[in-house]
This record gives sequence, structure tokens and C-alpha cells, in this order.
Amino acid sequence: MLVGTDVLSRGIDVEGVSLVINYDAPHDPEDYIHRIGRTARADQSGVAIMLITQNDFQRFQRIEKLIGKTLTPLPLPEHIGMSPEFSLVKKSRRPQRKPFKKI
Repeated sequence: MLVGTDVLSRGIDVEGVSLVINYDAPHDPEDYIHRIGRTARADQSGVAIMLITQNDFQRFQRIEKLIGKTLTPLPLPEHIGMSPEFSLVKKSRRPQRKPFKKI
């Protein structure tokens, strides 16, 4: 097992990495490419898993846009419990303002 940072993911070359687990969505979508690039080197296959919460969803969408693919969310295993449902609609963080009434 190797635990690294985004800085490490840009310069490391370790043979035999077949699984990368991202515990969050990176701030820079290009860091995702470097993170998962540790797998599937030299005609080998690999798997990349990213654990995200609703707070990471906007970053997740930027990754999809960069790579030009829609990534498939997978449900949590049943024994862990229910996962939050992600809405594809961007929610505004600002409260809705009510219009002023004319007097």
C-alpha cells in the first residue's frame, strides 16, 4: 500500500499498481488524471475508485468534463448502509431572496 499526495502522483513511477483509491475528488481535475495514471501502465489494466460526498460533486463534474466521459456512480455495499443520493442539478448555496413588495 502506498499513500500519496497530488504532488507525489505527478512524479512517481511504481510498477504493479493495479488499484488507486481516491478518498476525495481533487481540486484540480488534471490531478485526477495523474492519480489514476499510476494504474494501467505498460499495457496493464487497473481500477480507479473515487469516494465522494455531495460536497465533492462539482469537482466530480469538472473531472467528467475534462475526460469527456460520464463516470458511473456505484452504490455502497448493502452491509455498509445507504449512500446519499446525488442530484445532477446544481444546487445554489445562496438562499433565495423574496422580491420586495411595492407599497
